[in-house]
Amino acid sequence: MERNRELNNPTVLYIEAMKEGKNPIVNPGSGFFVEDDLIVTNIHVVAGATSVFAELIDSETNSVIKRFDIKGVKGFDSKNDLIILEAADAGIPFSIGDSDLVKNGYIVQVVGCPNRKYKTTEGIVHSIRNSDKRLRIKVETIKGNSGGPVLNYKNEVVGIHSSKNWFCGYAIPSNILSPLLVQSKSKEALAFKQWGDDKISKAYFYYIQAEKNSPPQEKITNLDKAIQLYPDYTQFYVNRGRAKLLLGQSKTGAEAQFYYEEAVDDYTKVLRICGESAEAYNEQGFARHLLGQSEAKQGNVAKAQQYYKEAIKDQTDAIGLCLNYTPAYDCRADVRYSLGKSEKNKAKSQNRHESALSDRNIVIEQSPCCAEFYYKRAEIKVTLCDLKGAIDDYCSTLKRNPNHVEARCNLELAKKRLSEKGV
Repeated sequence: MERNRELNNPTVLYIEAMKEGKNPIVNPGSGFFVEDDLIVTNIHVVAGATSVFAELIDSETNSVIKRFDIKGVKGFDSKNDLIILEAADAGIPFSIGDSDLVKNGYIVQVVGCPNRKYKTTEGIVHSIRNSDKRLRIKVETIKGNSGGPVLNYKNEVVGIHSSKNWFCGYAIPSNILSPLLVQSKSKEALAFKQWGDDKISKAYFYYIQAEKNSPPQEKITNLDKAIQLYPDYTQFYVNRGRAKLLLGQSKTGAEAQFYYEEAVDDYTKVLRICGESAEAYNEQGFARHLLGQSEAKQGNVAKAQQYYKEAIKDQTDAIGLCLNYTPAYDCRADVRYSLGKSEKNKAKSQNRHESALSDRNIVIEQSPCCAEFYYKRAEIKVTLCDLKGAIDDYCSTLKRNPNHVEARCNLELAKKRLSEKGV
């Protein structure tokens, strides 16, 4: 019965892109029919391939019901990481909904076939990015969800899942897909070898290589190549900035600062291209925080404080673009705490720490399940001499993560200090 249902209803596909050579699989992902013979997925799922196929996966047994050969590329939108593939056989298409109707708090389902396993995950639209209207969705997705549909309660596609970070997943709004679909119907399919010679395809291929489990320097090298071929795609700069931050954190002194400054430059380029991005402002602020900490370790307090203030401005700008953007409150709390510790004036120091506590309260209100957030708030409370509050937060940390060694040690120290005060 299940198998018949799958064959007579719109379902999500497993997409596997192949190339010639020792490692034939390029980058598996997901996709779905939008017309009887047309499948949509992300460009980065198929870039670099010489052939592609799609499989219909049983949602209960994860067995393959039907395999679809792909004849070629009917159309693509490089700016939005979308591609239309022509299938050799017909499938059942999804209905396309109106993404302009999606609002914050909207409940959606993200469907995909990561690791060749059919998976449906419910999520909530956290916010909508101003620069390109991408949907930020608080949802637990994994690698391989790329290209899968985001569905509303009517089972209509309102987005196409494209990427994720620790905080949320991102989806391309369905209203961007609609005009591409119209254009693709009147075009002849391009063979993958022909399409793969395009600069955009090659750029996305290097992007895929960078996203694999490789050292930061190798990621940077591949992203350099991607940017050289396609310098207007902001995600390349964002990912290169992250790789530079990772590399900087493995270094010390001037060498670390060099990579942090390079990361700041990448985020500045993102902002120059798209005009506004909460993610770029926030991560630029994070890089400046690291620069400040590096200066502080060298005894350069004034330079450190300048970086901290610039970081706070970046994160405040991020919050201005996305009021409920938890990562910006989290990072701003960290920076304000660092700035407070660097202040010699006791009143100024306390004011900075109280501001950090305010941000930390917002973070916990928005994400109450994360143990580390309670631990960070406990540290602020210790600095503000609120030992009872710190003890409560250390206990909350351990409740969510019993193996948090620092929380357990600091809990005992806080209890000891409170006892010595006779409380």
